Amino acid sequence: MQIVQGNKTVEVRNAGIDKATAAKFWLSKQNFDFILAIGDDNDDEEIFRILPADAYSVRVGMVRTVAQFNLREPWEVAKFLEALASSRAHESATKDQRKTG
Repeated sequence: MQIVQGNKTVEVRNAGIDKATAAKFWLSKQNFDFILAIGDDNDDEEIFRILPADAYSVRVGMVRTVAQFNLREPWEVAKFLEALASSRAHESATKDQRKTG
């Protein structure tokens, strides 16, 4: 058992099992069209490191990071995800119109 103190969190988990280990497992199972990792803790840095080159990584908080991008505040994550979902919905609707038009 391992106890890990994070940013306003305390995790109790099996020793040797962490988010990066889980990410490696899932990444080895299939090729994904889109990968986005967002985190605000030091243990998220390992996930950012192991992601494929075409993945997107975002660190919440203005700290030094290996992530490609930073967002200052947690509320900006929700705003970003809403914009992303909206653009994907628009893209999907545009493709459907091309098929039927």
